[in-house]
Amino acid sequence: MPRKRQPRKVWFKRAPTACLACLLGITALDAGGSSVSEGAEGRPLAQDSGSQSEQSKTPEQQAKDLDIDLRVPGEEKPPPARVDDEHPWTVVEKLPVMTDPRGAVGVYHRDSPRSLMWSFGRALDAYREVLQKEGRTYGNQSDLKWIQNRIANCFDLEGIAPEFRNSVATDAAVLLRGVIRRVPLPSWDDIPNRAEIDAATEGEKIESYHFQDVPIELIQIESGEHAGEWVISQRTRMNAAAAYERVSDLEPIAAEGNLVDLHFMHPGWMISPNLIRSLPDWANAYFYKQAIWQWFLMIALVGVILLVLLVIFIALSRAQRKTTSRIRMQVMNCLCFSFAGIIALSLNYLVKDQIMISGITLEAIMMVFTLIGMVCFVFAIFSTGLIVAELIISSPAISSRGLDAAFIRVIAQSTSILISIVLIFNMLSQLGFSPTTLLAGASVTGLAFALAAQTMLKNFFASVTLLMERPFREGDRIQIGTDKGLVEVIGLRSTCIRIRNGNLVYLPNEEIAHGRIENISRRPHIRCELTLGVTYDTTCEKIAEATDLVKSVLEEKIKPPRSKLPTVYFTEFGDSALNITVNYWQATTDYDESRRNSHEANLEILKRFREAGIDIAFPTMTVNIEDGSEPEALNQDGPIPKPAT
Repeated sequence: MPRKRQPRKVWFKRAPTACLACLLGITALDAGGSSVSEGAEGRPLAQDSGSQSEQSKTPEQQAKDLDIDLRVPGEEKPPPARVDDEHPWTVVEKLPVMTDPRGAVGVYHRDSPRSLMWSFGRALDAYREVLQKEGRTYGNQSDLKWIQNRIANCFDLEGIAPEFRNSVATDAAVLLRGVIRRVPLPSWDDIPNRAEIDAATEGEKIESYHFQDVPIELIQIESGEHAGEWVISQRTRMNAAAAYERVSDLEPIAAEGNLVDLHFMHPGWMISPNLIRSLPDWANAYFYKQAIWQWFLMIALVGVILLVLLVIFIALSRAQRKTTSRIRMQVMNCLCFSFAGIIALSLNYLVKDQIMISGITLEAIMMVFTLIGMVCFVFAIFSTGLIVAELIISSPAISSRGLDAAFIRVIAQSTSILISIVLIFNMLSQLGFSPTTLLAGASVTGLAFALAAQTMLKNFFASVTLLMERPFREGDRIQIGTDKGLVEVIGLRSTCIRIRNGNLVYLPNEEIAHGRIENISRRPHIRCELTLGVTYDTTCEKIAEATDLVKSVLEEKIKPPRSKLPTVYFTEFGDSALNITVNYWQATTDYDESRRNSHEANLEILKRFREAGIDIAFPTMTVNIEDGSEPEALNQDGPIPKPAT
């Protein structure tokens, strides 16, 4: 008597055994290493199976009902089932194994619940086949990652970091397989395909598919690039471990190979599986979702890595004390920080792909050491930028104390900051931080930073202005306000000048950019001004002789620039002297040299004035006495003696 099809609903009211058997049936068909033909997923199933039950059909009979060719090119025909009630998964695993694990996965579809489970089952059984026959070897790493990626595509992994998606999805898939293989399988045709979904009326359209009494839920993607495709829900993935724990004591009734142990307990290619098998039973016991041997190995590895990092930084600190070369110091920084970053990130690979740590423990370890590696690489990038800057500055065409050198250092540091920001965004995105969230957080942080560091930002942009306009260079003598000295360093925040007493004065760049800057070093020559006062009893002839003497001395002692001859004139009648104003220019721009030249000229002028009998006046004043006596001239030391008559 033909079996009557039950009406399709979002929640199917089948018996738990039938629903579990249904899921395992599609997985069984997928596990045999065969391929799904394009377009086969959308064809409807046969409405009537006759007197033969769906569960007793061979894979060829089920494929015929589905109008699907299970074989891939080069695959032999599957053998018929020896017993009618033999489990479908067991039958499919008797199919000849494909030599290429990727070929065994077959065509990938997610356009309906049926095609999703088909793809899921094929990828999962290919993964089991590789682990069971080869284990994890160096040669099959790429194949295993490729299959794990196929498995991950069957899950809704929104919110999971890209770095953890394959491992999280594979962990859940392996546990779901452990649940499925412990129950009988239902009929295959109860899972809707694409044609049945498209043929449903608007009110009968389904957006999710649930297996009754089994913690498996399939949902349809509503929007985005993959809108309309089906995936295993996050709730199913998160509850996979709990579901497996509830049925793990049951004896498996189908399939072969304990994939749970193969996946979670089999180490990577760098660790011998025989060594793990030789461990006592207590070492293979689970503690907080990891085996005891995994905990011991991970803790030992973390300790060794931290010790290596500590030794690296101690050695770097000692080496820096012994060197005075700026380039050599930065090279040591770059090498040490790069090596430390590589060591920190290599721990992630060893913990994830060799010790096979999983779950939240893996995420915590990878988060910590990825951040450590990120910090190390940021410092290495800054050191590299400084090395490049110093190498450019060391060329003969650039003065190490010039503004060009300072500008090159600023450009190198700014470039290092941009590269570091890109690196930080990329590494944090791999850890699961959304780029949108990072940008929003960076914007808020940037605004808060800008408000809190207004003065620092003003100084930074002022330094850029100074470096572009170049009002002075390193080594110039400048005067800013009351501060006068040699410029030693032009930094991002301040400019350092050394004043004449030897002290260093740090002036904020924002004040310099908005203040009055006098660059003494850029004068083409040095102008000197001198006032000579002779006594009032000096005759006109003596004053003329005095001006001639001064001119002759300046011509002998001072080298003037072109078209800048000295000028000597009797300019005014002072309070206590007849003033002769002297202006002369020196061709040199060196301050100390100009002072030496002036010293020699002044000595020579004084000598010749005394030889010529010309008296240099000093401040005097006349005091009038009211009683009619003669006034007496006074100076600072008292009355001036009258000349003898």
